[in-house]
Amino acid sequence: PRTSGYGSLQLYREATGESIAARYRTAVEFDRRAVAELSWFWRDVKDEDKAVWIDVALLDFVSSVQSTMASIHGTMLPFILTSGFRTARHNAAIETAARNSLHKVGLAGDLKVPGYPPRSLAIAAMTFKGGGVGVYSRFTHLDVGQIRCWPYSCNQIMGGNHG
Repeated sequence: PRTSGYGSLQLYREATGESIAARYRTAVEFDRRAVAELSWFWRDVKDEDKAVWIDVALLDFVSSVQSTMASIHGTMLPFILTSGFRTARHNAAIETAARNSLHKVGLAGDLKVPGYPPRSLAIAAMTFKGGGVGVYSRFTHLDVGQIRCWPYSCNQIMGGNHG
């Protein structure tokens, strides 16, 4: 089942030097202003700062992972957003990007956590079964599409020895 999230995020954007700490939900409602601020933060900084509404399910997924890692670490760890929303033009210019990338519709983000390898973020994300989890050399991709993992199987990411 998808996680309901903890309702707040602390993010940093290397490309712009921006940071944001936002509580975007309570137990009963969303704060539209905070969702708008997070959606702007998630914008395509490489294509004229174009933005779309980021799906709250993605914010919940990332918030849940961040909260879990904070409880393990003992303090909140700001996540670095390396790629959020991408325009079709920007996505097409990335040789390794999926043609139908969920980045293009506000359903994905690439993140990293200082001091942790990408696999650590992936393991935390897999505990929520929130969507897709991709492990790359310098970041972890999270999306709220189908539950799947790459380049390893989900069991391999979680430490299992079967495919």
